[in-house]
Amino acid sequence: MAKCTVLILFIAMIITAAQLFLKKHLLALPLPTETNMGTFWAWFRSSLGSPIFLAIPICCGASSLLWVWVMNRTDMTTAYAMVSVVYVFMFAAGYFFLGETMTWLKALGAALIISGIICVTR
Repeated sequence: MAKCTVLILFIAMIITAAQLFLKKHLLALPLPTETNMGTFWAWFRSSLGSPIFLAIPICCGASSLLWVWVMNRTDMTTAYAMVSVVYVFMFAAGYFFLGETMTWLKALGAALIISGIICVTR
């Protein structure tokens, strides 16, 4: 189980990185308008040349493959409870890398998530 715990935390970090890459990419490019598909295709072509954008499917694919390995070796209820640590990682990533605000209510929510993980996995 210890090996799976470490791997689940690693998967959660990969998922967090993919979401962070997506947000960084979206902030760097002007988004296309709904009425102009030419703008959309230009945006999409420019996205394909971005290393950050290309890292997103790599992270998603890697986390999916690792998740299959974990699901084969641990209880589903334990695995899914532990992967909810992604929410906590996202709070931290938003604060440290995107300059988002961290309120006491968000910190309390993160603490409750961690408490829930501990309760479910014991």
